[in-house]
Amino acid sequence: MARTTIHLSEALDSYRPSNGQELADLGRIRAALGTEDIFSRSSRLHVTASALVVHPPSRRVLLRWHTKMERWMQVGGHFDPGETDPRQVALREAYEETGLSDLGSPQAPAIGRCKSSSFPSPRTATRTRTNTRTSATSS
Repeated sequence: MARTTIHLSEALDSYRPSNGQELADLGRIRAALGTEDIFSRSSRLHVTASALVVHPPSRRVLLRWHTKMERWMQVGGHFDPGETDPRQVALREAYEETGLSDLGSPQAPAIGRCKSSSFPSPRTATRTRTNTRTSATSS
């Protein structure tokens, strides 16, 4: 195993898929680890890192509007050249996208969901935006 994938491999080892689709996606990522640069957004299959920014007293989650996906999402993004640790990428992206300087170190598992991305139709995006906003702001 290449040294550059050790952090991602450890995260994948700790992940437990919740359904058949996640299991298949996990298999595709594992298979790609030794064959392509899965940290580069130019690769056919690549990984991203994201974080949930939670305000502890209110237990509210910070979401931002993702223009390309047309939905409210947690903060996160692509690996920069040389980065290999999903937790560090998630923390960097959280800082860059929120401007919050008092973010702590990642404490949850590095992988919360393993999936293939697909772009929603505008109708789906509207329904998702409404549901996500409601669930994110309730305690």
